[in-house]
Amino acid sequence: MNIECGNYILKSDNMNLWVEEMYTTKKGEDASRVVTGYHQDFEHLAESFAMRRMRGSDAESMKHLLADMKSAESDMRHIIKKLAKEVVL
Repeated sequence: MNIECGNYILKSDNMNLWVEEMYTTKKGEDASRVVTGYHQDFEHLAESFAMRRMRGSDAESMKHLLADMKSAESDMRHIIKKLAKEVVL
């Protein structure tokens, strides 16, 4: 699986699922980095995605943390909707 969804790519092999984030390097080159662990099911993949986003937050207030959480949830919902469209025939 190699499904692009905004700045993210949902990927899989025969054993695992993971999410990569696309970005542009300082040299202007396109690159990607893994933003979740490698998981065997979508439930754990979603949990990992959310936890990494929360742990990576630089929030200094509850308001900022809640905004980061809302952003992570929105991104995950977008990925799930894209996946659902790809799976439905």
